[in-house]
Amino acid sequence: REIKRKFPDCLIVVGGPQIPHKAKEYFKEHSFIDVSVRGDGEEIFSEILKRFLSSKDFSGVANISWKDQGSGICIQNETKTSLLDDLDVLPSPYLEGVFEYLFENNKTKMQFQAIIETNRGCPFNCTYCVWGKGGMNKKLRYHSKERVGDEIEWLSKHKISYIFNADSNFGINKRDLDIANILVENKKKYGYPE
Repeated sequence: REIKRKFPDCLIVVGGPQIPHKAKEYFKEHSFIDVSVRGDGEEIFSEILKRFLSSKDFSGVANISWKDQGSGICIQNETKTSLLDDLDVLPSPYLEGVFEYLFENNKTKMQFQAIIETNRGCPFNCTYCVWGKGGMNKKLRYHSKERVGDEIEWLSKHKISYIFNADSNFGINKRDLDIANILVENKKKYGYPE
């Protein structure tokens, strides 16, 4: 809300499992939001940015709701994209070097936190939880253990004190024990994460 007040021409895009699929009331409550994304957002976000730069017309972009620039009315595109089966096609900001400059210039020795994701989706239909209500996330999809291990090693080498997990149910898969062991091995080797 404050960002929109200070920079009224900026574009505010939100996403995540908590974003409602029927967004009209959500947009009324959060009038500062311009676009909401349902489901996987990486490729959709790229398309939103291209449209914002060229026309500010978001019609035809799947899995989104947006505020019409003229009327302010929430428009919902019911078209759905298929979910990514191979999450490793998405680049890792850690492994791609996006954050390296933070460590090169960290003269004050700030402590950092990071988020990792080993899988997406949730097989359960719990009515009290946003993961189970969306209808787009019932199938579990995974980052490879190799990629997750590489990210954990990067975070450990860079002395990241706290690593948060973005999975809906870390621990329900047999491979999660392997990932927990990777964390332990890196803690022993590098002293991190704490």
